[in-house]
Amino acid sequence: MLVDSVNARIDAVYGELSRRINELSDKMDASNKALGERIDRLYELLGKIYEA
Repeated sequence: MLVDSVNARIDAVYGELSRRINELSDKMDASNKALGERIDRLYELLGKIYEA
């Protein structure tokens, strides 16, 4: 019975950590996408400045 309760606790901790990791991964993906869009916009503006 002790082993079962320890396993249950390990599963709960693992589940919480996995959830947090996934949440952080999603936030990082969104930040990277936004950053990429800003970089693309900067290159676009630099191109227009170069053309002028």
